[in-house]
Amino acid sequence: MNEASNPPAGGKKDITINDLAIMIRQGFVENDRRFTKLEQGQTKLEQGQEEIKMRLTNVVYSFDMIELQKRVMKLEDKVLRRSRILSYR
Repeated sequence: MNEASNPPAGGKKDITINDLAIMIRQGFVENDRRFTKLEQGQTKLEQGQEEIKMRLTNVVYSFDMIELQKRVMKLEDKVLRRSRILSYR
């Protein structure tokens, strides 16, 4: 009899080189898809980091601005007090 018509012992299918090539190609395609997703995720993370840096830059700036406003208010108070004192003389 022809060996091709008889299934191998144990019911296992013979795998041809073409079958292996297809499986390997599918593995590469799947890995490529996964890497693409990872790269997209990394890009989103990098964009988020840039947004955070921008916000932190503005936060530091606003803290400086608040401190400067306090200093100006103190100076204005001193000037107003002196001008009142001088106007009463």
